[in-house]
Order: sequence, then C-alpha cells, then structure tokens
Amino acid sequence: MKEQLVVLAVILFIIYSIYAAAKKPSGRVSASLGTKSYSLSEIALTDVGTALGGAITIGYISLIFKGGLAFLYAGLCYLLGILMLYALIPTIRRISIDNNYNTIEDFISHGNIHLKTLVASVNLFTFLGLYVAQYIVLDDLLKIVMPEYYFYVYWVFLVGVGVYVAIYGFHGVLRSDFVQTIFVICWLACVSYVMYLSFDQIPKIADLPKNILDGTFYGKSFLIVVTFLFPLTVLARAEHWQRIVAAKDDDTSRKSFLILALVMFIVYLLLALAGLFLRVVSPNTPPNEAPYYFLSVISNEYFYAVAVLGIIAALATSADSFLNVCANSMKSLFWKGMIDRFGEMHIYRRCVFAAVILGQILMNISSDLGGWVVLASSSVVVIVPGYIWELLKPSETKIHSILSIYGGILCYIFVLSFGLLKIETAFIAGAVGSIVVYMMSRRLKGTIDG
Repeated sequence: MKEQLVVLAVILFIIYSIYAAAKKPSGRVSASLGTKSYSLSEIALTDVGTALGGAITIGYISLIFKGGLAFLYAGLCYLLGILMLYALIPTIRRISIDNNYNTIEDFISHGNIHLKTLVASVNLFTFLGLYVAQYIVLDDLLKIVMPEYYFYVYWVFLVGVGVYVAIYGFHGVLRSDFVQTIFVICWLACVSYVMYLSFDQIPKIADLPKNILDGTFYGKSFLIVVTFLFPLTVLARAEHWQRIVAAKDDDTSRKSFLILALVMFIVYLLLALAGLFLRVVSPNTPPNEAPYYFLSVISNEYFYAVAVLGIIAALATSADSFLNVCANSMKSLFWKGMIDRFGEMHIYRRCVFAAVILGQILMNISSDLGGWVVLASSSVVVIVPGYIWELLKPSETKIHSILSIYGGILCYIFVLSFGLLKIETAFIAGAVGSIVVYMMSRRLKGTIDG
C-alpha cells in the first residue's frame, strides 16, 4: 500500500508540475529568460528551489556523512559567492539589458562568436553533468523505495520534466518551481522531525573523530582551494545569471539573492547536523544510502509519501533548471541565421530533447559516472577569470578570455591523462591553468593585440 501511494503521489505531482508550467504569461516569452518581468516571490522561489536540488537535499547529507564539516565550510564559501554576486547585480543587469543579451554566453562573449562557442561548450558540459546528477539520485531513490515500479516512475519523471521544459522554457521552469519548492521544504521538515525524535543521540556528535568536526578530513589544502575557488564559480553560473536578468528590476533581483543566502545558510546548518547525526545512529551505512535512513524510520504511510515526494520535488526543481540551461547553451552553438530561419523556440525544443537523450546515454555508458559528474559540474571554473575581469574591466579584445578557457581545458586534459590528480580534484588544475593563462595574456596584451 505504501509503495502504491508513493507512485500515485509522484504521478500526480508531475502532472501538476506540467499544469503549473502551462500558465500562459502576457507578452513575448524567451526560452532562456521568460518574460523578463518576474516578481520577488517568483524569482526568490525559483532561486531557492533550484539551490535545494538533489545535490543539496540528498548529496550534501552524504558528503557531510563521509567527509564531515569540510563541506559545511564549502557551503559557507558558496554563500560568500552569492553575496559577491549580490554586489554585482546592478552591473550585470545594466550590461545585459542595454545590449539585449538573452543568454550568459551572449553576456560573456559580447558578440565574439569564437568566445561564445567556447563558453556555450563549457556550460553544456557543466550543466549536463549537473542534470545527469539528478537522475543518479533518482535512480538510487527509486530502487530503494519502489523497486517494483522503478521503470514506470523513472520514465514518467524523465518525460514529464522534459515536456514542460521543452514547451514552456524558462517560464515553465519558474512556474513549476513554486509547488516543487513547497514539497522540498516538507522533506526538510521530515529530516528535522526524525532528528527531534532521537534528540538524545545528538550530543554524541561531539565524540566523532576530530578531523570530521574540524573540517580537515580532506586536509587543509582542500579548505584553501575551496576558499578561493567556490565563491568565484558562483559568479559564472548560468542559472544565477538567468534569474538576475529575468527579474523585473534591480531591487527585486538583489532581494531574491539575499533571501537565497539566508535560506541556504539555514539549510546548510540543518543538513550538516543531519549528516553528523547519521554518523552517530547509522555509521556503517554506505554514504550514498545514508540520507534514506530518514525515510526508513517514518512509519505513517502518508508522511512517508510526502517525504519521498519532497526528494522527487528537489530533483525536479534542479533537473528542469539544468535542462533549460543545457538547451540554451546548445542553442548558442547554432549559427544565428539558423535560429532566424526556424525560430528560437523551434531550435530550443530540439535542443531540450537532444540534451535529454544525451543525458540518458551517459547514464548507461559511463563506467565512472559519479566522477564524471563531479568533473563536469566543476568545469565552469575555466570561464571564471575571463568572466570576472571582463565584468570589472572590459577590454577591446576577447583573446584573453579565449586563451584562458583553452588553457584551463588543456590543464584538465593533462592532469587526467597522466593521473596527476583524481577526477574529483582535477578542477584545481583547470582553475589554476585558466587564471595563469589569462594573467599572462593580459600582461602580453600589446604583443597579442599587435
């Protein structure tokens, strides 16, 4: 009975998400930015909903369970990046609106086709990895909670999300995020309630190993790298740029990011406590299965269905955003003449379905999917130096940004080919290579420009 109830709830949830996405807006709609006139409640909810995806509500608990408070520190560095982005919002909006930029690729390239192609390729690789990550979590979840109906629910979710993202674009993503975010909050409430029931176990967290509690499980070098790189990667994330430009004015956009920072601060603390709590009550559980302990102790079938639906909602609210970014990045790889001939939405919808198919192919052929996802999702670091510098001090030529991206990509390839770094930490080489090449290019500006 419990399993059938969850299946019914998931199907109704996907149907309602499509219905919510289908609400027609007034005026012209862009696949990447919707109406560009969204209110504070709409932007704030989609900001929070996307941030509270499977990588946070499930993956973050697993990371804390495995590596301790090092990842709480990483989360706080991410929040520092949000506050840095908050300060740059007026500049980003002014440049984007004055030049009528519809994608972050347009924003970074400023009309340079070569740079736009490079940035679009990196973003496609990055967000395809993040998109696939949602389905890795979904795959694990369904095999645990509803193995008998796994195939049907997986495909209902895959097709449902793909349909409303393809038909309604960013506007559909934003509209569906409202109900999805509410269910994600229900999942967080279930986590809190389970910890409350076992409150006597929480003081035992103090007895966990020192390197778990002081954040040095991966060494001090990890903390140093995270301090410098994590805040910067936030600035170049396409989904943040979308929501900044889609807001109706600067004030709306800035307030939404302050709300995001406050909510994520609370969530990071809560889920860090949840990860440490699980090390106390279920220390021998594999890290990727640890978060599902919270489901196992819920006896009421209705509460159980709501909790599972909360995880499904977390996956949906991230999967649709990342799929939208993938499709828009893929669309940026087409020549403008092709978009003018067939229409933006025509090309965009085909890109959505191409991204869905490519994601499922990768799910089935990769031997180290988890490592590949980490590599892909962190590859955005190679566009950061050019993005930041051009935002603060634009140059006439874009050769510096182009060379820095090539430098970062080559460093990625070098350290992975010779096994110098693990796939999970290869982003360090990519970031260093990109920064060094960019700085050298700026120093040799006269020679290069000549």
